[in-house]
Amino acid sequence: MSVKIKGQKSPPDSGGDFTTGGNLSRDEFVKGIKTAEKGPFYSVQESMNKFEKWIKEREKK
Repeated sequence: MSVKIKGQKSPPDSGGDFTTGGNLSRDEFVKGIKTAEKGPFYSVQESMNKFEKWIKEREKK
């Protein structure tokens, strides 16, 4: 079973990148979800603090 996503196919080096809109196999989809689950998860307040810090750093430039 493969997951059909509208749009162009993923480039060969994308590793099934979810942002390109390409076609993913079920295994690629599951692998992507498991990889994402290992990433950082922030509370709303933590996300807001990180965003505000990013904005301040941009303003300094």
